Amino acid sequence: MNLSDNQLRVLLKAAGITALGVTALVIGVRIVKRIREGRNERELSNAVNSLTTTDNEISATITSEQAKIFANTLFEAFNVWNGTDTDVIKSVIAKLKNGKDWLAVIKAFGVKPYGTTGTPWFGDGIQLDLVGWFRKELSGSMMEEIETKLSKYGINI
Repeated sequence: MNLSDNQLRVLLKAAGITALGVTALVIGVRIVKRIREGRNERELSNAVNSLTTTDNEISATITSEQAKIFANTLFEAFNVWNGTDTDVIKSVIAKLKNGKDWLAVIKAFGVKPYGTTGTPWFGDGIQLDLVGWFRKELSGSMMEEIETKLSKYGINI
């Protein structure tokens, strides 16, 4: 079957209009999703920085530099090409001995865009703190363990 030049132009125009419509729909869905998330990056950063713990008499067992290293290690563990490296995550959380350690790592992690590049095209395109990343990437007993520890230390996120 051969198409005339005119028929080919009509088909290409229809394909272009369809592609634009689908692109607009995808962008619209992503925008609505971001709006529904509620907190913007600044509000979430302020919430993370104002976190406290009930472990007031206990000193942190890690330095701020170690907290930064742990936070970066966790971020890398979330972003491996074939999923989440739960062994690395378990290794890091085993080193956090009290609420002050957890707070230091949560604050060092800060707020990062969720997704491979942090854009709506590769992930949700939303800003998440460390606990938000845990919730997106982990489930089952590992997430329960983290939530139990956080509540034990009075860290409310």
